[in-house]
Amino acid sequence: MTTEELAEASGVGAQLIGDLERGHSRLPQRRTPAALGLSQADEAALVAAAGSERVVQQPGPAQLPPDLPVFAGRHRELAEALRLLDERTEGGATVAISAIGGMAGVGKTTLAVHWAHQVAGRFPDGQLYVNLHGFDQGGSVLDPSVALSGFLEALGVAQVPESVEARSALFRSLLARRRMLVLLDNARDSEQVRPLLPGGPDCLTIVTSRNQLGGLVASEGAHLVSLEVWSGAEAQEALIRRLGPRRVAAEPEAVEQIIELCGRLPLAVSIVAARAAARPHLPLAGIAVELSSAGERLHALDLGEPRADVRAAFTASYRVLSLAAARLLRLLAIHPGPEISLASAASLLGVPHARARTVSQELCTASLLTEHAAGRYVMHDLIRAFATELLEQAGESALARQRLTEHYGHSARNAYLLYGRPPIAELEAPEEGITPEAFETIAAAGVWYRRERGTLTAVLRQAAAAGLDRAAALIVLDSRPMSAVSDIAADSLPHSQVALEAALRTGEAVLIAELERTVGAMWARMGNAAAESHFMRALELFRSAGDPEGESNTLRSMSKNARFSGNLGGAIEYLDQAIAVSERAGRPQLLVPVLAEKSYMLQGRDQMAEAIAEAERGLAIAEAKGMTYYQIYLLSALTSALVPLHRFGEAVEAGERVLHLLGDHTEFLLEFGLLPDLALAHLATGNRERAREFHDRWDTYLTGYDEDQITSMAGGPQVVADNLAVMAKVRIGLGIQTPGASVMARSLVDAAEPEVSDPLLRALVAEIQETARAQAGGSTAGLPALLLARARSYEHIDVRRRDKLLAAMEMVFLTRHVTRGVSPRKIAEEALALEPSVSGAEAAADLLLRGCATLIAVGYAEAVPILRAALEALAHPRMLENGVPEWYALGTVAARIVWDDAAQHELSRRVSFGAGRDGALDRLRAALITEQTASISAPSRPPGDGTAWDSLGMAGILAWQGDDDQTLKAAEHLDRMAEEFAGAAAGLAQTACTVLALGRGRYRDAFEAACQFCEQDVLNLDHYLLPDLIEAGVRCGERERALEALGLLETKAVVAGTPWALGLLARSQALLEEQAGAEELYLRAVRHLEGTRMTGDLARAHLVHGEWLRRRKRRNDARLSLRTAYEMFVEMGAAAFAERSRMELIATGERVPGWVAEEPGELTPQERRIAQLAAARATNQEIAEELFIRPSTVDYHLKKVFRKLGVTSRRQLKPGEL
Repeated sequence: MTTEELAEASGVGAQLIGDLERGHSRLPQRRTPAALGLSQADEAALVAAAGSERVVQQPGPAQLPPDLPVFAGRHRELAEALRLLDERTEGGATVAISAIGGMAGVGKTTLAVHWAHQVAGRFPDGQLYVNLHGFDQGGSVLDPSVALSGFLEALGVAQVPESVEARSALFRSLLARRRMLVLLDNARDSEQVRPLLPGGPDCLTIVTSRNQLGGLVASEGAHLVSLEVWSGAEAQEALIRRLGPRRVAAEPEAVEQIIELCGRLPLAVSIVAARAAARPHLPLAGIAVELSSAGERLHALDLGEPRADVRAAFTASYRVLSLAAARLLRLLAIHPGPEISLASAASLLGVPHARARTVSQELCTASLLTEHAAGRYVMHDLIRAFATELLEQAGESALARQRLTEHYGHSARNAYLLYGRPPIAELEAPEEGITPEAFETIAAAGVWYRRERGTLTAVLRQAAAAGLDRAAALIVLDSRPMSAVSDIAADSLPHSQVALEAALRTGEAVLIAELERTVGAMWARMGNAAAESHFMRALELFRSAGDPEGESNTLRSMSKNARFSGNLGGAIEYLDQAIAVSERAGRPQLLVPVLAEKSYMLQGRDQMAEAIAEAERGLAIAEAKGMTYYQIYLLSALTSALVPLHRFGEAVEAGERVLHLLGDHTEFLLEFGLLPDLALAHLATGNRERAREFHDRWDTYLTGYDEDQITSMAGGPQVVADNLAVMAKVRIGLGIQTPGASVMARSLVDAAEPEVSDPLLRALVAEIQETARAQAGGSTAGLPALLLARARSYEHIDVRRRDKLLAAMEMVFLTRHVTRGVSPRKIAEEALALEPSVSGAEAAADLLLRGCATLIAVGYAEAVPILRAALEALAHPRMLENGVPEWYALGTVAARIVWDDAAQHELSRRVSFGAGRDGALDRLRAALITEQTASISAPSRPPGDGTAWDSLGMAGILAWQGDDDQTLKAAEHLDRMAEEFAGAAAGLAQTACTVLALGRGRYRDAFEAACQFCEQDVLNLDHYLLPDLIEAGVRCGERERALEALGLLETKAVVAGTPWALGLLARSQALLEEQAGAEELYLRAVRHLEGTRMTGDLARAHLVHGEWLRRRKRRNDARLSLRTAYEMFVEMGAAAFAERSRMELIATGERVPGWVAEEPGELTPQERRIAQLAAARATNQEIAEELFIRPSTVDYHLKKVFRKLGVTSRRQLKPGEL
């Protein structure tokens, strides 16, 4: 057959047949890719697909390894994985890739396989699995091409392409429209994984690797799951599932120990479980013993199989590291701290920080190290054990230990030098490549120390054990300035003793002496008598060596020991010896720390002026010598001494200088003691925003440390309690209601009490305890007795004795009849025994104290001239140059006692302003109480001032307003306060009830409340309510008692002689005058009271005068007085008295429209009042007496009431409808 005949028969062109005969042509499927312009990889995929006619249809592959029969833990991670898958499914696609990372043995494969089995049903086209051998003992990593070949064969591809690109393309094409799960286990890196990734959105790929597959996350959008070791509960769950609950429960301590010794690593726990399961009669405690040997731990975690050997798992990771990373892993084994700094890693390697960071990052990527904070790394205990084996095999242990010791030794020395102190001993230059920490400020050094102190302790112990004794001793000595601020003594003592033992082995006297002093200081802070022997040995060594600095420092330490034990007198004596040593040596810089501490000691004895002088003396030297640290210390001392003297402006200046010198970071002790005083000073000078800032900064200490830490670091419970007391004032001033600080103050000082022996300090501790109780909401009843005890702890001529007696006296006027532990008279007698001052503020204070004491212990007539002299002194223009004294509020009480309304108003204004500004709680209470007691006569204060003590005034305001229910509720609250807080609250309740009852015309109630006030009076203050008792007594038939009260009122009012006093006296006399002379007395009362601020008393004088005139049928005259009273009451918002005046006006026949609403049932006000009394079962006679009308008039009005209301008898009257 010719070519043409063949072409005609086959339908193929003759040219093509010719090419085929010559072997030049390709099959159609081979020509198509070229025509389409496909790449070589895509051409291979297309050709393979074209030959897929030979693919045999079969079920999808199911290659997943078997799931563990017992899966423990990982509940959170599994739930998160399932949740992510659900979310993507609901969104129309699944999670494309999930990468599970973590260290060797953490359970990555176990979780991946378990998760894959959980979701396999969602992928009906099959599951593919491959172990990529990224980290295997043999070290041969599976090539992606080999893995793809296996996948393609599993998918039924008979002719697998040659290149990895073609295989990958074919793999993606085959899975493009399938729902399959692909598990890529034990990957080395992202490059190994990429060719194995499906291309379609309906597949799930799970990848496990010890390396952090950052590239996969960044470019392929993989979701990263980083596995940590098990929690303790998860590890215990695994043991229970493998060994049974009974065996695990039988040895709880051994189980806990095993879990911790395994580092909660799942592989390690599983190996132990397998060993225990194989030997069911072996106690778990025996396995714990095997694991507890650090050198044998990895041997105990090897079952003889590569997949059940912790060491083998780590070796696989170690083998792939670079030389530098492998060396760093070995060297880090010597690092004994809980975390590793980048700087220490650089010193171990002998490379710059940047290079050390790169190498450290390689270890983190391999999950052999974890960077838990920037430049801060942690290593798992089992990895450390593995690295220790490697380090010992390499023979690098000694060198690594030496380099690490030098790194921390020189870092501590760099910090020490910032404090302006000469080195205790020379330190050899560091080896080449060691890069110790460098600090710009003391604060930065303090931050470093607090972060590294655990490591420093471990390094010095390690150094001492290795014979590096001198280095160990110097680490402790160079860390002392920082440890004194940050450490708890009980924690510091053990390693200080290790350092002392190391110093003794060196034989260097200076090291021994300094560490004897250091150990003594630790014992002193713990209150242990062992401190004394260490101090004495140190003192002897320094004196023998002719070292005045060491001798002075030791005397300072002995002073602190005396202070901790409560012996302030002895403490100051030691400081005076230290001053003498420094002056003899002619070294003024040695005086600076001594003067700083003496300033604080003097403050502890309330000798503020002397404390300021010592602080200023030391500050001058520190500034001249450039001693920055001690400038900070002395300025802090100066601040705390200025605040109690109310020199707030100077305190702000000194305190702000401290913060400027401290910089961005602060030291605990300095800030803890400084911030309360500085906050109070800013509050006192009007800068509330700055005060709140300092309050909040200080408050972080209370939340960041427990009580033991605060007590130790701040220098004792007295210091803490004092600071808490100051900050309590700031809280009050800022309106922050947080009693927790007061509770803490009380518990801190309660703990200190047994250790305090100094009488002054014991009195201070007791006072702080009781103050803390009061600030936490408790009673103040015991404070006068404790303040008296504090006063007695001072010398008789000491001005501080007077000040404490003044405080006790002020508190007595608050506690009154509920005072506990001492009588007011006893305090008064102690005050009268003092020698008075002659001029200035001291004279004013003495006069005030003596006047109040005379009132209580001698009599009113004798007290008035003294109190008047005190008020004159208090009004002096220079009186408040240095702020409002603590005792100044007592002046408002004195003004009220002598009926001086102008002085009372001015002093109350000053005290309220000053107390609210600087948070002086007690002064604020006293001012409010005095103001509200006066409200009986001048109810001008608007209700609700927003203070915490607003309830003290609300009862009086409500009483004037005539609000029965709310007044009685407020009075009940005040009565409870009297029981829990102070007796003055009861006086306010009785005053409010008296006012309310007088306004409402319930004279019997008013009489009883006023009588109760007088009966409880223990301070000779009964004249506060005598005028009200007289009015109520006259109205309710208690004339004899009223006459008796008038006699007492006449005695006091005449002595006082003020318009207020004389006006009240005339009004009271008029009420009891039966003859025509009463009118002159009423008019005299009005004339006197018109010259005062007491508008309430004046209005009431007009009211009773008008009532008197109406009863005498002088209606026109009565209307004039009653209308004046009515208008005054309306203007001041005194609704109860306004209504009483209005009813009297109506009784005169005058119509009073407007202010009071019309009564229900069209009854007139008089008819309504009569109906109410009748409904309450009052007789006609009783109603007549109450309303000052005749019984016949009552009967007349009742008949009209019956007609209007449609009733026939008083029994049908219902109070609720009236």
